[in-house]
Amino acid sequence: MNERAITPESSAKSGSPRWQPRLRKPELIKVTERIFCAADYAITDVGFVITENGVVVVDTTETPKVAQRVFNEPRKICRLPVSHIIYTHFHDDHVHGASVFHTANTNIAQERMAKTAEKNRQSAGLQGVD
Repeated sequence: MNERAITPESSAKSGSPRWQPRLRKPELIKVTERIFCAADYAITDVGFVITENGVVVVDTTETPKVAQRVFNEPRKICRLPVSHIIYTHFHDDHVHGASVFHTANTNIAQERMAKTAEKNRQSAGLQGVD
């Protein structure tokens, strides 16, 4: 659950914006008949596009553990396999949950992006998380 979602709030003392945490309940939002957004399960939201033959996943969260929690929700509506993974960019919170969604038949739109993120993580001396 994303307990650190933020909203701007005016500070009475300085008149400048002040950021306050706001708790949000995770939810699967139906955007259209075939497009869903898993919001507030993780640091970043995850998109799901249901096609005739499979599910396209947009971004995969920061860890496999979080990704599994996210993936449980659309599985209640659709049991098609994940056909594609699309990364919007290479940050850890978008790529490190990919193992949960990936199968032998899954196409990764930017396959090098996840590898680059892992290489950067290792060169920084960071261990993988789950």
